[in-house]
Amino acid sequence: MKKITLLAVSAVSLVMFSGCAGMFSGETQMLTVKSSPAGANVAINGMPIGQTPLTAPISKKKDILITLTKDGYKEVTAPLNTSFDPMALVGLFSYGTPITTDIQKGTAYQISPNYYQFELQKQDK
Repeated sequence: MKKITLLAVSAVSLVMFSGCAGMFSGETQMLTVKSSPAGANVAINGMPIGQTPLTAPISKKKDILITLTKDGYKEVTAPLNTSFDPMALVGLFSYGTPITTDIQKGTAYQISPNYYQFELQKQDK
């Protein structure tokens, strides 16, 4: 009986504190980045993720900065547009799940659009 009670309490805790947006849409989102010219180094919040063109999973957070660098070109840094993900409300209304978990993990946000094109400018000599 104790094992069944412990299992039930564990299952309820998992649902209550996992956050619905994370359960349904995950903690990452695919982001496509292209540049002209191609071959620019891409970093998200200072962490390198690859070179353009690329499609990569990005942790969903409220404040995300993207930086593109390429030899001979000016560095470009821009904020990614994020918006509130309505899936975060599903748990609130259907399970009474605290939305704070989704906000803390970043899963309450979505990157929109999920495609970015950058035109790099040559550096002045």
